[in-house]
Amino acid sequence: MAMVIGLVLLSVLTLPLAGMAAVVIATRPPDVLLESLARNIVAIGLAGLLVAGATILLGFLLWRLVSRPVRDLAAWSEQVARSDAARPARTRYGTRELARLGASFDAMVRRLKERSAYIATYTAHVSHELKSPLTAIAGAAEIIRDSGDDMSLSERARFLSHIERDALRLSALVARMRELARVETARSSGTSNLASLLAKLRERYPSVEIAGAGEATHLPLPFDDAFLVLSHLADNAAAHGARRVRVAAGPTADGMVAIVENDGAPISASNDDRIFQPFFTTRREAGGTGMGLAIVRALLETHGGDIGLERPVSGDFQVGFRIFLPHSA
Repeated sequence: MAMVIGLVLLSVLTLPLAGMAAVVIATRPPDVLLESLARNIVAIGLAGLLVAGATILLGFLLWRLVSRPVRDLAAWSEQVARSDAARPARTRYGTRELARLGASFDAMVRRLKERSAYIATYTAHVSHELKSPLTAIAGAAEIIRDSGDDMSLSERARFLSHIERDALRLSALVARMRELARVETARSSGTSNLASLLAKLRERYPSVEIAGAGEATHLPLPFDDAFLVLSHLADNAAAHGARRVRVAAGPTADGMVAIVENDGAPISASNDDRIFQPFFTTRREAGGTGMGLAIVRALLETHGGDIGLERPVSGDFQVGFRIFLPHSA
């Protein structure tokens, strides 16, 4: 490729010189031409060397700055297509635009690898979570069928109750998984007033005392998304015995922070890194799906935000969450 570019450049540079030489030859007698060539042979040789050197240099620069980086990126993309996303050894050659293209491609590859790992883990969790109630339902139905009329009414009612409980759990799991898929892919824009959110939250959870601070604050989230976040946190608090929930929000230099606290059962320090994982729950026997906090984090991340535990918690509250949202959410 570089050789072809060099030959093209050599032709471009030498054609005008050849044309000028042809004009000179046509307008001068042979003896004058021979005498002139003899006097300027060194200058002509040097000019030829300069043209050849410039051509070789330009060809090398084009190969170094364009041809080789493009070839490396092409080879890298083929590696990614074969699921071998190792980065090529050379990544610092090329123009600024090609360097930006390489950096963007690198970021895309990392994102694809992270997404692939997440899907694999999520699929394993889904299989496990669905398998348990399905196995229980199939086992209870088989016992009822095989027992026939020999099973007492109380035993039959107990097995039917187990089937109903596991079917409801499956229904809840499917609903939460559908909700998680929606918040991971859909993103809308808008803002929401904290006072309006808290008013609706109080209607949804009348048994929980919900207080607010900074209620004039506008969250950089559309109302439905913001309410989904707060309702999941309130539902999680109520499920763990909370009677009071407090939401405080205010602006920061680069966005907005909201602190959501409750007086429910405290979170064990050993579970700090697990509570946002899909399907992790300490209330499995009580019907917990372990999807609420995972949905909250996924929704906030689609808006460029995040959520984490707030420790220590203020006052008599035992559980706190810190929500961050950038201005552009």
